Amino acid sequence: MYVGSNPVFFINQSGIYNVMVTDANGCTAFDDQPMTFYDILIPNFFTPVSDGWTPLYLDNYPNAVTYVFDRYSRKLATLRPGQKWDGTYEGNALPSGDYWYVLKLNGETDTREFVGNVALYR
Repeated sequence: MYVGSNPVFFINQSGIYNVMVTDANGCTAFDDQPMTFYDILIPNFFTPVSDGWTPLYLDNYPNAVTYVFDRYSRKLATLRPGQKWDGTYEGNALPSGDYWYVLKLNGETDTREFVGNVALYR
C-alpha cells in the first residue's frame, strides 16, 4: 500500500491494479485500473537515414547508460536516455555491419544489464 500525494507509480508487470483515492475531505473512491508494463526494448538494426539507434522505454531509468562498440572493442558512443547513435565515430560514417552494445540500467530497484548487437545498414 502506498500513501502519499505523488500520482506517479512505477509498475513492473502488466495487470489490473486496485486503486483507492482519498481526497482532503476524507472522501474515498475505488477503481480497478488495467495497466500495461513496457519493458526495455532494444532495436536490433537501424539505418543512418532513420532517427538513429537507441534503447527504448528508459523513462524510468534516468541513470541508464549505453555503450556502443565495434568488433575490435573500440568504444564508439556513450548514450544517456534520450540520446541516439547515428552510426558515426568521431564524425566519420561507419560501414554497414554489426556493432555491439552494453546497456546498464543503474536503477535503484533494477540493476539489470543488457548485452547484444545491433546491425547498421547503409
